[in-house]
Amino acid sequence: MGVEEAGCVPGRGAGEGGARSAGSTLRSTYEDGRRQWAARRRRAVFLSALWWAPAAVAFGLLAGICTHFAFFGVLVTVLALAAVMDVAFQRPQSLDRIKARAAAESSTARTLEMLKVRGGGHTINDRYFGATAEPFDVEHLVVTPRGVFLVDSKEWRGFDVRLLGTELYVNHVHQGTALKDMVAHAQAIGEALSVAAAADEEVGDRKSVG
Repeated sequence: MGVEEAGCVPGRGAGEGGARSAGSTLRSTYEDGRRQWAARRRRAVFLSALWWAPAAVAFGLLAGICTHFAFFGVLVTVLALAAVMDVAFQRPQSLDRIKARAAAESSTARTLEMLKVRGGGHTINDRYFGATAEPFDVEHLVVTPRGVFLVDSKEWRGFDVRLLGTELYVNHVHQGTALKDMVAHAQAIGEALSVAAAADEEVGDRKSVG
């Protein structure tokens, strides 16, 4: 019985051939966002250069005249232009977060790979579950002799993460809704796998999937 039978297909950003490496959807999202941002930024910098480029040259010229060192004026101009370009092309944090999340998914997948050696498990990464009214991304699905488990990756480096009893807070924001969504997603996958298993003659009838 394939996972596709239960409604899981390769991630939307997996590209041709259905690459299933962990984080491929997020990496595709990051690259698309980076290209769009760079195109917009180049246009904005080009148009604004009509005023900041002459201003940088004038500032360098003034510095050279005041110090009586032409080379110093040229150096000031070059440094001013370099500073403007550095600030203008600094990637937004939202893009860096997407890249970090992709790296976190890849790291989690490498850790889960150890299950193949220790417990005979099989890991499926970066899938899209579309068999429900509200489709969702499946970052990691671990199939083991003891059951099927849904695993989600989070990149919270630099965040304030606190666990108070059974309540999880990230940057003082309660994560109850996110956890409930994970439980609902796990139940949906379990139900779909049960239906697919019951229809598979080699697997036989299964009343529940862990």
